[in-house]
Amino acid sequence: MSATITLPLPPSVNALWRSGKGRTFRSRRYISWLKEAGRALKAQRPPRFTDAVVIKVDIGRPGT
Repeated sequence: MSATITLPLPPSVNALWRSGKGRTFRSRRYISWLKEAGRALKAQRPPRFTDAVVIKVDIGRPGT
């Protein structure tokens, strides 16, 4: 059995965190991406695996 999961490209590392009032928190762009990626994952309905799993990750910008 195999599954392919496609998620949106996350924001850059520099855009993940913000700070203010003496604390660090997730940026609005990061929170928005987390929600979008979660919706994309749920929409793809990946199967459950009960045996050992091999994971291959292909990362790239769209169109490359």
